Amino acid sequence: MAPMPGDEKPLPLPRNLWVAVLLSCQTSVLFGWGLAQLNAVTGDAEVRGAMQKDVDITSTELTAAQVAVYVTALIAAVTGPKYIERLGARDMLLWNDVFYIVGGVLTAVPEVHVIIAGRLIMGLGVGLGTCCVPPLIAELSPTAHRGALGCLHQIFVTVGALAAALLGFAFCTYAEHGWVFANASFALPALLQLALKHRIPHSPRWLVRHGRPHEAEHVLRLYGDPDAAEEGVRAMQRELDAGDRNLRSRSRSGSAGTGGNSPRDLVAIPRDRAAGRSYEAGGNDDKGAEVQGPSWGDVFGLGWPAVVGFGLASYQSISGINVNPILNPSILNLMLILIQ
Repeated sequence: MAPMPGDEKPLPLPRNLWVAVLLSCQTSVLFGWGLAQLNAVTGDAEVRGAMQKDVDITSTELTAAQVAVYVTALIAAVTGPKYIERLGARDMLLWNDVFYIVGGVLTAVPEVHVIIAGRLIMGLGVGLGTCCVPPLIAELSPTAHRGALGCLHQIFVTVGALAAALLGFAFCTYAEHGWVFANASFALPALLQLALKHRIPHSPRWLVRHGRPHEAEHVLRLYGDPDAAEEGVRAMQRELDAGDRNLRSRSRSGSAGTGGNSPRDLVAIPRDRAAGRSYEAGGNDDKGAEVQGPSWGDVFGLGWPAVVGFGLASYQSISGINVNPILNPSILNLMLILIQ
């Protein structure tokens, strides 16, 4: 009996795609590692290699060093997408590596202000990585595997936090000045990603959007189903053209930010705007007023759905697992006082 439509097994993932996804997820590892980094080396001041042995740091300064990552991560996450659109998620990952390497080295210096500076630089990588890894994996992955591969980002964030805890325990327990080695080792995943950067391709959708369809087809052949590569590029082209027409229509009608746009309208990014082209308000020529992409005003113009969604995400961030790295040192110290 012939298989029913939809019963076909998806093609196995090419090895090249696995390598690219796992290398991209080194940024996710650094995300989790950065959040848990100081907890792993400051939990018990009496441990042989604890940071407090070499650094005269108060609880307030330690909290400031923890919070520093979140401050610059927020700034990078808000401002980063425009640079990602310009350079591509793949190239931004490599810039992230610079932030992580510099930040990791600085946090291994036994000076409070240098450690805080390193954490601020590290936060830029955390914020940009949040914007880079999920879309890059999603746009590289075949539709049938997109959900499974997309989960790897969050899994590797947890792996990074675990790695920070295990290395911190090992170095601080068994080595003098162990916190220095634990913090400096933070740069290792970033160095690995830089060394193998040629194994991470640009997103095919980003290549099509920037007028490089032949390169996009090459990526799809190498990292996906070779037989479907040409049709895949044509499908992306059609989708992006539809987004361009939608945005031109919005520009002519002046509907941006009025609350009448659908989410599909707002997420469409005009390919020609990225190439510096513009459109005449009353025609189809590449002249005249520039077509503006979606802004924060457009997003909140959706009304209550945007406010509720933004509020829930913010509440989850300030009440979930992200709070633990900030409060854990104080909680552990209080527990030790109570036990004693």
